[in-house]
Amino acid sequence: ENQAAIFVKEYGKGRVFHTILGHNVRAMRNIGFQTLMLRGTEWAATGNVTQSIPKELISFNDKGKNFSWAKTDSSFTLLNGQKTIWKYNFYTKHGKPFFHPIYLGVNNLTCVSPDDHLWHVGQWFSWKFINGINYWEYKNGTYQSEGITEIKKVEWIPKEDFSAEIKLEMEYHPENGEKVLAEKRTIKVAPPGTDGCISMDYNFEFEALVDSVDINRTPIIGEPDGMSWGGYAGLSIRFNQSFMNPCFISSWGENENVNGRTGDWLYMGFKGLDGENIGSQIMIAPEAQREGSAWYSVNTEDNPFYYFSPAYLYKKPLLLFKGEKLQLKYRIKHFSGKKSFSELEKEFNQYKLNQ
Repeated sequence: ENQAAIFVKEYGKGRVFHTILGHNVRAMRNIGFQTLMLRGTEWAATGNVTQSIPKELISFNDKGKNFSWAKTDSSFTLLNGQKTIWKYNFYTKHGKPFFHPIYLGVNNLTCVSPDDHLWHVGQWFSWKFINGINYWEYKNGTYQSEGITEIKKVEWIPKEDFSAEIKLEMEYHPENGEKVLAEKRTIKVAPPGTDGCISMDYNFEFEALVDSVDINRTPIIGEPDGMSWGGYAGLSIRFNQSFMNPCFISSWGENENVNGRTGDWLYMGFKGLDGENIGSQIMIAPEAQREGSAWYSVNTEDNPFYYFSPAYLYKKPLLLFKGEKLQLKYRIKHFSGKKSFSELEKEFNQYKLNQ
């Protein structure tokens, strides 16, 4: 028969809050469990609940269109009423520009600085090694890397249809060292979709500023000092740790062992906090394909770690000479609802036509 998973009971002057949830670390990382435990404990102790419910767990009517912009000295945000749709962050302690949060309904897709990898910041781009200097991880106890990703200029162009264009100029250099690589980045965010989708087009242009620029990554298995987790660097998404039932759909038809494989696009999907299907597709523009690139993915549900990236350097590093340029182009599309291979392939074909 049905058994109560959660209940409360008042007994005389006492109060009982009881839950059978929270079997393991995986369950305890869930924001729903944490909120329930904190509020239930407060009620049992005091008879009142003062702690607010996180935005991710509050239902709201997102059918209306009450869009507006919010701008600060470190962020650009698209709002629907009081609800954030997406937020782009820069000039923060994290050292790199990034999107967070990105909402599909009540579901915030991204997480920032999880305890396992503080340098994972939502949806972001970072190289790993440039001329042997680490631009990816933070130095112990700080939010700063050995290599500095310095933002020189940020321009935000909001449109009447609530699309936007974000332009950045950046320079890469060791701490207190000479600049070695310049970047011009343009991100075009499409108007909010009637189907709840969010589409973002990235265009990166890098230029070597010194005689040679070695752009590298942790070596992979089969190389000297190779690691099973080697190969990552570039455009990345780190997903909300509270999501469940992770899955992949790939352009090459294999949906299980996708790490280290090559293909035009990859989709990672989940059950969101409201039980609905959500997910994200990254597409690689044909002119940005490279022999030696491959998809890098992590999908560990027991200790939730959801991540994927079109790792440009996966199988081999890149050497640029002074004045030489590199251009990368991607589209990221975030979807509400269940997606099929044919629907995702159609999305990629439309992207190709626009190039």
